[in-house]
Amino acid sequence: MLLLNILIFVIALVILGFASRFTMKGSLYLLTLTRVSDYTIAFFLIGLAAAIPEIFIVIFSSLFGVPGLSFGNIIGANIAALTLSLGLPAYFSQGLKIDNHFSKKTFWATVLLGLLPTIVSLDGLIGRTDGILLIIIFCLYSWVVLMGMKFISMAVSAIPFSVFHIKEAVKTFKKNAIGHILLLLSTAFLVIASINISQFYSISPVSFGVIFLGLATTLPKLFLNTEAGVLRNPSIIMGTVLGGIAINSTAVLGLLAVISPVRINVDPFNILLNGLFLLTIFLLFRTLAYTGKRVSQAEGILLAFIYVLFFISQLYFF
Repeated sequence: MLLLNILIFVIALVILGFASRFTMKGSLYLLTLTRVSDYTIAFFLIGLAAAIPEIFIVIFSSLFGVPGLSFGNIIGANIAALTLSLGLPAYFSQGLKIDNHFSKKTFWATVLLGLLPTIVSLDGLIGRTDGILLIIIFCLYSWVVLMGMKFISMAVSAIPFSVFHIKEAVKTFKKNAIGHILLLLSTAFLVIASINISQFYSISPVSFGVIFLGLATTLPKLFLNTEAGVLRNPSIIMGTVLGGIAINSTAVLGLLAVISPVRINVDPFNILLNGLFLLTIFLLFRTLAYTGKRVSQAEGILLAFIYVLFFISQLYFF
């Protein structure tokens, strides 16, 4: 039975990776119809597309009565995104240049949002009030980043409404619909297998989400970012990573708490340790990013190595 669940986990992960990467690239193609900055595009919609697996995990983990699994996934995915999804693309692209659209204000706002899961969980319960507050914070942050309705008016006015573009958009929407169906099915089986495996080894759902599920749901973004790095498109990487962290920490976690309040049955020290880990990585990345406006190959390896240390520490404390 254990081997069957591990097999289901691996197969679901492969399908999830394929479908997630497929839908993200489809969304990126649709967004190239507009003429706004790459960072804004990546943050607002590629970030949302990247967060769809996390949203589906919220739904199924709540449905099966283990919301802690989704909470752990959010924590683990945020840390994996900030280390692996930035470090490995920097290594394989021989250095990652930081785009000019990436402002310090946006960075520090993302730091604060990224720490919200730790802050709201320290009392051991993330309730519906917390969830509503997180969703409101996300809406306000999105409004500030996208400059209110200016983004929408710029995007709509810039779209070339030709027959060719409309046909291409419809085709892409159809392909993305298939991708989302695969995402829905794969996350359902991924959650089921995760529950069974964690129960077999007596691992708490939160710990399993942090250690294994967070890494699993980050892999599609890692592959997309590595490809973007090789193609010298760092703005997509920055938007996907920072936008994904902002969305996970507010909208996704808020949705989870509203649907099914999360009781954190984990040592508060471990939760605090995760938050300190994330803050340390944020500060390290800021230092690396603003010394020469790039992340070098060696610094990319350093970020990936930090994730390895985090992974080992989680195995020790769970």
